[in-house]
Amino acid sequence: MQQIKKLSISGLPLLHSGKVRDSFGVDEQRRLIALSDRISAFNLKIKTAIPEKGAILNSLANFWMQQTQQIIPNHFLAQIDPNLTLVKEAKSFKIELVVRAYLTGSIWRAYAKGKRLFSGLKLPDGLRKNQAFEQPILTPTAKTENDEEMSPAEIIAAGLATADEWNYLAEKALALFAFGQKYLAQKGILLVDTKYEFGKIGDQIILIDEIHTPDSSRFWRQADYEKDPLIVEQLDKEFLRQWMLANKIEGQLPQELPESVAQETSRRYREIYECIVGEKWSPSSEEPAQRMAKNLLKAGLVEQLPTVELK
Repeated sequence: MQQIKKLSISGLPLLHSGKVRDSFGVDEQRRLIALSDRISAFNLKIKTAIPEKGAILNSLANFWMQQTQQIIPNHFLAQIDPNLTLVKEAKSFKIELVVRAYLTGSIWRAYAKGKRLFSGLKLPDGLRKNQAFEQPILTPTAKTENDEEMSPAEIIAAGLATADEWNYLAEKALALFAFGQKYLAQKGILLVDTKYEFGKIGDQIILIDEIHTPDSSRFWRQADYEKDPLIVEQLDKEFLRQWMLANKIEGQLPQELPESVAQETSRRYREIYECIVGEKWSPSSEEPAQRMAKNLLKAGLVEQLPTVELK
């Protein structure tokens, strides 16, 4: 099966090409989000594609969007293909709201080197790796190339959100996280940390992008954590990050993956999907370009069968 690195769709203009998503214009109220098989880590665009990743990520993000509509409206309209989702057009806030329940990952690596101030929040001395916070914390970042940390006061001063908007965003981010924690606890999974993105349609604030996926979140098995917090299996792309850290080339993180690492990453995406949704992942057997073209026409987003290229 051909892997999807980058898409072009005749008749639909490309609006934006991100780390893993390509956005196409439909009309003033809607856009089409195409999930590729690209993967990123440490803000690097990895050259090796991950089999089935885009379809898994798309389906899982849309599952969560439908599960959390009662907390905040979101951009989801319809999934028209395993890799394609029709969404509402919204003006995005240029910030990411990162919610953390444990001292791990990048924040632990910085903490271990002596850093204590994160996005305006000061952590105490004496914390241990993978230690749970008393309450989840917010460490927002600006949506820049390096995901710059910003305090709420800095976000407001920079005009990225008003004080009222920030308070609403923070409240909803923590509510979404609490919902995710409770839902996943029933599956024996800990939601360790995640990020949320929001946008506006007129005066209405909505949830956009993705939610509680292996790309945006860190998951642990609860049984592993209770047995030994320092040796806990990662159910996300932390596996990939750790492989990259352990396989630097002349001090630089690798941007190409061996086939075995790509396949193991794919397996982990399938595993977390099946665990969360409660259904076995069933990949499409159709060639993706022809399948997408047919589904775009069926959904009425194009007037004639388009040419879909996977670069």
